[in-house]
Amino acid sequence: AFVKTIPELNVIGLRVCFSMGMLTLEQAILLRDAGLYEYNNNLDTAASFYINVIKTRTYEERLESIENIINANLRLSCGGILGLGESVAQRIEFIHTLSKLKKQPDTVPLNALYPSEGTPLADCKTVDPFEYIRTVALARIAMPRSEIALAAGRNFMSSEMQALCFYVGTGTFY
Repeated sequence: AFVKTIPELNVIGLRVCFSMGMLTLEQAILLRDAGLYEYNNNLDTAASFYINVIKTRTYEERLESIENIINANLRLSCGGILGLGESVAQRIEFIHTLSKLKKQPDTVPLNALYPSEGTPLADCKTVDPFEYIRTVALARIAMPRSEIALAAGRNFMSSEMQALCFYVGTGTFY
């Protein structure tokens, strides 16, 4: 059903980006041939921290899905979530992993976790604004051709923080 919808959306000028989980190479090719603009498959965090927050699939499975997207010649949107409880070193590891993919992501959405009561991550401390800004700057340096995007959590950021993110390397909202 989605494959039939993509050309219809393209006709009206929308850039279609899907985020529907893991993809095989065959699925990625099918979406590309239907005219999909971009596919989002986030790594979420560093490999060394991943097991602390994700239990439904392995980091290696995520990397395999990302490679399928790249091999199908789809635009890749791949980023993660800051503030899951990871260390600064793990944020650096995460950005390094993104920068060393077979092809660097076209878009790197950087989400900021906003802990919500009643969720497993409710007790996480929100990421320090300057740590978030430094991570944006690092992403810009490590992936100079990627579009770094402010993503989820930006509505809890001050306008000053958002402005600094744009100053150091963010190019868009996601």
